[in-house]
Amino acid sequence: MEYRVTWTIDLDADSPEDAARRALEIHRNPESWATHFEVRNPQDRVQEVDLGYPVKTARAETVHVLVPMEDGIVRGVQTFRTAEAAAKAEKKWLRATNIRDEKEREQKSDWGTGIAVWECDLKG
Repeated sequence: MEYRVTWTIDLDADSPEDAARRALEIHRNPESWATHFEVRNPQDRVQEVDLGYPVKTARAETVHVLVPMEDGIVRGVQTFRTAEAAAKAEKKWLRATNIRDEKEREQKSDWGTGIAVWECDLKG
């Protein structure tokens, strides 16, 4: 049987191509929590499917929340299962923002641009 599977995400981007690239990157990331799909069968019946973590597992987990801010506006918050994955994303953001050391990081934060990673308990 053939199904049509749709995955939807709302995100901030500079262009349609940038939005598509960012969505593809999120979708391919094994740490991504983009697990909610709309599945349509040949009879056009729609079912919502969420392949996320079971509640029992989620309650015991710790997640790492990456919160980037540009000019005082929070953009592109991401959640990771491991500290290593969050640290890698943080370094990537710092490179993309041309922040090379702690001094530059402090100077940019004075103007509302910075990034933080918080370790949080995931509650169901």
